[in-house]
Amino acid sequence: MFRQSVTQTPVLAQAVSQQMNLVNTNTRYLHPSFEALKSKLQSTLPPLPPGDTWKVVLTNSGSESNDLALRVASSRNGPKATLVTTEHGYHGHTELLIKASPYKLKKLGASGPDEGTRWLRAPLVRGRDGAEDFLRDVDVTMKGLRRPTVIYEIGMSVAGCVIPPEGYLSRLEERVREADGLLIFDCVQTGCGRFGKGKWWGFEGHGAVPDMVTVGKPLGGGVAVSALAVRASTLDAFEATGVEYFNTFG
Repeated sequence: MFRQSVTQTPVLAQAVSQQMNLVNTNTRYLHPSFEALKSKLQSTLPPLPPGDTWKVVLTNSGSESNDLALRVASSRNGPKATLVTTEHGYHGHTELLIKASPYKLKKLGASGPDEGTRWLRAPLVRGRDGAEDFLRDVDVTMKGLRRPTVIYEIGMSVAGCVIPPEGYLSRLEERVREADGLLIFDCVQTGCGRFGKGKWWGFEGHGAVPDMVTVGKPLGGGVAVSALAVRASTLDAFEATGVEYFNTFG
């Protein structure tokens, strides 16, 4: 379920070769394939309130998608916004993402979150036993925050495929909305239908709608194409900075 790449076959190799002969891999230049891919991704995402819509930014890795998500959040919430992540969570290998990844920080000797960061307990639940404890942990961790940035790794691959209990993600979204924060669902490992059961995203069926969703290279079947999906209302502040973003897919 959590393989990072796709096993190469002659059919896949031929398809990739044909595609590389067709597409320009620099997003500064218009190409119909970019818009076709973005449109298909938008169609898989949950409905948003009237007046808002999903925008898709193409990247080249899960790390870049998550890094860009935190940059977008910083533009809207401010550079000193509290970052809420999950114990054992892993979001990528850039400097910004290491600070958001307790899985990595613990290897560097961290025993707990730094100032300006809070860690949710990983919701390691067997059946319904103990689920209420983790729902309370969401309430306690989010208490008193104003405009936090919350990044949650759906499935938590390095922690051992942790599926949140019923009501957990919806409770998390409720607390984020109350705090006027932003909610990022990291679906690098659980996008593209990896959970099966007719679901494209690992958070489907949990009653929560994030502000941003990230996906990694599984989007390109092993080719360096990934994406960040973000609400237009969330992206406005980042676009207002005038910092151009583009990608060449490596």
